[in-house]
Amino acid sequence: MIVLLAILSFGQSVEKAEHLVPKEIPATAKPELAKNCLQFLGEDKTPVARIWPLESCRGNAEPEQIANGLTLAELEGGQTIGWVEVLKPLKDFRAREIVAGVYCLRLVVQPTSDDHNDTAPGPYFALLVPALDADWKKAHKMETLFKLGTQLLDKHPAVLLFHPSGKAIGNPATAMPKVLTLENDYKAVAWPQKIAIGSQEVFLEMRLVLMGHSPAVKTP
Repeated sequence: MIVLLAILSFGQSVEKAEHLVPKEIPATAKPELAKNCLQFLGEDKTPVARIWPLESCRGNAEPEQIANGLTLAELEGGQTIGWVEVLKPLKDFRAREIVAGVYCLRLVVQPTSDDHNDTAPGPYFALLVPALDADWKKAHKMETLFKLGTQLLDKHPAVLLFHPSGKAIGNPATAMPKVLTLENDYKAVAWPQKIAIGSQEVFLEMRLVLMGHSPAVKTP
């Protein structure tokens, strides 16, 4: 399967190319991927990672919430958002190295506890689990995702921050994927994500931080 590839780089325009979907993504998921995958370029303009979002994700919200603007809080926790293909070693939000490979991105909410307080600008994260999951359509519980994630990194799974500043999108046709520089010099890939809520379809800007780590992490 070949899909259109939107290439993003810091301060550059969006280009387009074609690329094969990685074989590690389940065959049942490939027809449900968005038409565009997103390629994130580093400062040297070489590819660092590719994001393969699903065409549609699931949410639950009252009409008033939709009218006031959908947020990450209305998305179903534990569900698959898409996959990431790491092309070069990349650090997660806890500043730990993610080795090159393909991973499934699961939406999780950070637990409320003393050791998580003030560690991120928001509680929403993509938790990385092995790519080939036959139950990718099922919204797994946090305990299951934690166990799957520790197959990749000991003690704590790899996590990437979904920045909470994403907003509802009225016209997705004009909402081009882009790279944003946020506080603490975070580099986030932003794209319009279709969210199915009952018979309705609304769009939310997803902001996935691929470069930058928690201020609670002490690095040399």
